[in-house]
Amino acid sequence: MPLVKVNLLKGRSDEEKESIAASIQTALISTLKVPDADRYQVFNEYDGESFRHTSGYLGMTYTDQLLIIE
Repeated sequence: MPLVKVNLLKGRSDEEKESIAASIQTALISTLKVPDADRYQVFNEYDGESFRHTSGYLGMTYTDQLLIIE
């Protein structure tokens, strides 16, 4: 039973969050052979003051669409 925590800025639509959730579940199924019905995901939404990140690192550029997945 993997528990997935998704940390993100407030403001994503329900459709966007469902797409993120489905993508994560698909990855878990294909890589770890997690059963399809074994889905435990928590979305933690933060305001801009509580979700801080650098603008880039190791040649990658980050935007406010950044997700931190645990």
